[in-house]
Amino acid sequence: MIRRRPIQIGAFESEELNLTPFLDLMMVLIPFLMLTTSFYSVVVLSAKLPTPVSSPAVNLPTFDLLTQVSGDSLKLFVNQKPRLALAIPKEGPMDPAVLATFHKELVAIKAEHPGETRMALDPQPRVTLDRIEQIMDQAVSQESGKGKDALFPNVALKGVYAP
Repeated sequence: MIRRRPIQIGAFESEELNLTPFLDLMMVLIPFLMLTTSFYSVVVLSAKLPTPVSSPAVNLPTFDLLTQVSGDSLKLFVNQKPRLALAIPKEGPMDPAVLATFHKELVAIKAEHPGETRMALDPQPRVTLDRIEQIMDQAVSQESGKGKDALFPNVALKGVYAP
């Protein structure tokens, strides 16, 4: 026969919960939260942004000059019709002959549309700022590299018309 031992009520001691690490954490966390939330404020800035092209409130012009620049080509469109396509090197500065050809075409377009001053620029994401600057310089200068009057002084990114 199996004999069982009687369970004694006072045989097991109950363990106490150690709250010291929890209180240490709270002593650091509460002041941190109080300091970080007290300096939080909402700032509202009013800014005048350019109007997008797709907005129906803007009257789209009848003349549309667009220059597309990718890593290896330079294209010029007038009223969505291709006017010029040039191959350019993928890296380094642009060839002066390519810039001169581009500038001659801009002068010819200005002769056809003397009252127009806008040109849209559509660079691909990896086009360097140096190339964009060279293209904008050609669009602005009346003569290749010099001149007081500008060909197309209002150069904007494609899709944005700023008054």
